[in-house]
Amino acid sequence: MANVSQENLVKLAEQAAAKDNLQQSADYLEEALRMGHDSSIALTLCDTYLRLDQAEEAYKLIKEEKDLFSNQAVFQKYLQVLTKMHYRIEFLQLEHLVGQKLTVQVEPVSEEEQEKIMGAFKQQTHINSHDYQQLYALSEENFVQFAQSCLIDPSTGFTVRIALCEDLVKMGTDQTIKVIVLGQQEEFNPSQTPLMGHEPIYRKVVMQLASSYDASPSQLPNVLGEANLVLAAMYPKLSKYVSNPSSFTDNLDRYMTKHEGGADEDLLNKIYQHLPKQG
Repeated sequence: MANVSQENLVKLAEQAAAKDNLQQSADYLEEALRMGHDSSIALTLCDTYLRLDQAEEAYKLIKEEKDLFSNQAVFQKYLQVLTKMHYRIEFLQLEHLVGQKLTVQVEPVSEEEQEKIMGAFKQQTHINSHDYQQLYALSEENFVQFAQSCLIDPSTGFTVRIALCEDLVKMGTDQTIKVIVLGQQEEFNPSQTPLMGHEPIYRKVVMQLASSYDASPSQLPNVLGEANLVLAAMYPKLSKYVSNPSSFTDNLDRYMTKHEGGADEDLLNKIYQHLPKQG
């Protein structure tokens, strides 16, 4: 619930909007949100951003909502923003998540714009989240084909490979996809693959490490951060490389501290060769 100061700023925003001073209205609403989150204020600001043709700002704001589904007003605004952004891929992921077709339709950008997006992406040396999100404006066919071309390209970055795999999983793509894992070409079906954080092996390794560092909680964030990279290097083929999660976790822990990996030392050496270079 908004406090008195926030309510005053909302009134000023309404007055500014009534005078068609939308930027001033947005400024007041932004100031109100800096005092504390309030969904109703956020929704009003989303509307203002859309009226200002600042759909990307509206997208960033609506994605900050902790729950996009329970509040119908928030959910409908989310769909409106996706439509404005032409984020067809995220919309398909949403339909897959809720398990039903939605009444609205989110269309991708034109074929010409899609070609530009894919061409620009391929030319980027360092991909940030904004660059990557442009791919959500592709059609399903173009996204899957483009993802496939990236996943068998050895130059594709570590984080981009993981993101593409998980986006295909979120869409429930039911076809065989080729992907390079630890320098080898593998195959997987996204519709039969869990997200990395839901992988049973991933969860077992993380839980065992967390338990092992009960007495040294300050070390845990760094340990889990490094372990996350190691597990991501094998995704989406974790089960091919790790048959005994408990033993692998013990060996990984020892490798991280003493550079000794026991029965998994060869595998761990190979994984670390494929991890992103630091610095």
